Amino acid sequence: MNIFVNTYNIIEGFHRWADAPDDCAYLRARHRHMFTIRCAFKVTDENREIEINKCQNEIESFLGNLFGIPMELGGMSCEHLAHVLMNEYGNLSEVTILEDNYGGATLSR
Repeated sequence: MNIFVNTYNIIEGFHRWADAPDDCAYLRARHRHMFTIRCAFKVTDENREIEINKCQNEIESFLGNLFGIPMELGGMSCEHLAHVLMNEYGNLSEVTILEDNYGGATLSR
């Protein structure tokens, strides 16, 4: 049986894409997003092996300690941020990072 516990955070942050192509030159400047962070954790217990509210708070605290709140991500992309979370949480099976709840990246293990 596969069970996944899904968490959901929205955290304000800033980043930039220094090498953005000319048709997206505005992305070279520091700009703001609301980053939607969806994490799926694989569990084996049907009775709250991971408590969702506690997990959401832990993820926000972890990212805040690394990047501040609002997050200052510099040149990091959604893909970079997904890797940071995947490396921190060994039982994370999938993470999706969206910019303003539109586009972004999904990383699966």
